Amino acid sequence: MSKKDDRTAKTKPFPWKCQNCGQRAVHDDVVSYPVSVEYDNRTYNLTVPGLKAPRCQKCGEVFPDAEANRQISAAFRYHAKLLTPQQVRNNRVKLGLTQKQIAGALAVAEASISRWETGAQIQQRSLDRLLRLFFEYQQVREALMDEERAHELGTEVVPQLAE
Repeated sequence: MSKKDDRTAKTKPFPWKCQNCGQRAVHDDVVSYPVSVEYDNRTYNLTVPGLKAPRCQKCGEVFPDAEANRQISAAFRYHAKLLTPQQVRNNRVKLGLTQKQIAGALAVAEASISRWETGAQIQQRSLDRLLRLFFEYQQVREALMDEERAHELGTEVVPQLAE
């Protein structure tokens, strides 16, 4: 659904005309919604219980709007055991870091951190794991942030390897 469609959906009174069967039978409803999510080259099949979304009373077609899509994303994050947008933001704020600082340390775009915190994008599993390490262990933060500072200065950090 486009942003324009989503805005119209919030103001347009029910019933709507169904895009699937053509009947004027779409009403707000609460459904148990099966969904397949492609993520990191894997398909996750899950059911979102209690999804509030417009549904055709004649053919049963569900038309997820922006809020329903947020519910679906939240259910997927829970199912896949990924950090939520709020957890990413709360951990960053707790550490007193900016999005730019974390982006530099993790070698991702600052816009990616912003999208993870707003829920506009779901982080890859590998980056989710890196975020967890970064938030949990000071040594990881120091190592990654030292590497970023060295990169900014144009010098190379050579790790001390055990002999």
